[in-house]
Amino acid sequence: MVAIALTRSAVLLAASFFAGCASDPGLPRAVTIEDGRPVRVQLQRLRERQTFLLQNASSADTAAFYRDASPLAKVVPDRQLQALLDVLAAKGMFAAATDAVPPDARDVLVVDATDHRWTWARRRSATPAEIAAFQEALAYFLEVYNSSTAYHPSDRVPDLEAERDRVRQQAEAARLRLERLQGEQP
Repeated sequence: MVAIALTRSAVLLAASFFAGCASDPGLPRAVTIEDGRPVRVQLQRLRERQTFLLQNASSADTAAFYRDASPLAKVVPDRQLQALLDVLAAKGMFAAATDAVPPDARDVLVVDATDHRWTWARRRSATPAEIAAFQEALAYFLEVYNSSTAYHPSDRVPDLEAERDRVRQQAEAARLRLERLQGEQP
């Protein structure tokens, strides 16, 4: 019961943080999304060799984007990506950004705009305050990423006939098992 309450509290806290940041006019703005111009925010997990990508919706035909993109790429509404960029600015990404990924980087947040690229790494040699700021920005990135739905095409076409046959076999086996159990009762 305590775990459920903590989970609910965490979800409510994340939702209020997400909604509050999206509408807070007091957040600094380092990058402004212009309609139709691509802005991408990436999370590179160097140890796992994974790159999660968010791109603004006004800059892409979503069908073409999902057809050609990595399975870890998503299109999000411009206002949602703008809120993420504002949170990244508030956490110090643009002030601490470098041109390249440092060799001791563990995770990297990258913002690609039409005219500039910012790279912010969580480094092994970072101070606790730097790590905390990066982790908070990372948590917000993951909140936006996880709350977005991706519509990647699938090459796998479901075999509905095989699925129907499997369900029928399971039902028949369950029926036979039930009859056998009923027959064993005195």
